[in-house]
Amino acid sequence: MSQPTRRSIDSSNLRGIAAVAALAILLAVAWWWTGRSTHPVEVPRQTVPSAIGDRESEPSSRTPTASDIVSMSSPDPLKEETEILVDVRGAVRQRGIQRLAAGARVLDAIEQAGGLRQGHSYGSVNLARRLVDGEQLRVGKIGETTANPADPVDAAEGAVVNINSADSLQLQELDGIGEVIAERIVSWRDEQGPFRSVDDLIQVPGIGDLTLAGFRDAVTV
Repeated sequence: MSQPTRRSIDSSNLRGIAAVAALAILLAVAWWWTGRSTHPVEVPRQTVPSAIGDRESEPSSRTPTASDIVSMSSPDPLKEETEILVDVRGAVRQRGIQRLAAGARVLDAIEQAGGLRQGHSYGSVNLARRLVDGEQLRVGKIGETTANPADPVDAAEGAVVNINSADSLQLQELDGIGEVIAERIVSWRDEQGPFRSVDDLIQVPGIGDLTLAGFRDAVTV
């Protein structure tokens, strides 16, 4: 074979090899690019602490006071209740349930019940005491009259209740006698006849020696 022909074959082979190599490189680049696009690299997200979290994690330099501890441990009952119900009994003009604003005083309940009836006094009642929802308030006492400086009243001359003629409302003015016991006294009297003495009240269910001693001087037969 002649020398020109051999050089022609060698150059043809080189061009073929170069073409194959270039194609291989293109295929490799295409494969790498396809694999990179199907598997994206996730960038880790950085968590930035909020200002609120920073403040919460910081220890407080303020020392809790006694008022802070009380406010956290027990609710204020006056904030929870807007009104209260009080059963007003005794020497008032309108006995019964009175609806009052939360925080009302004894004097408020007496005034709403029409005030004291004529001839009675407040006695030893604390007019400034704060009322409690559901309580029964008994005002005045038989035999305790309103003193008039111009006309003094002797306590021994105070009015007394005749247990043989008094009705249920009059009996409820006695210390320790409520509506239920007063009705029992009237029922016992209707069934057994008039009481012969004050001591006979012991026979009425619900009245004991201690209860009787509380109003003995205010009753008669």
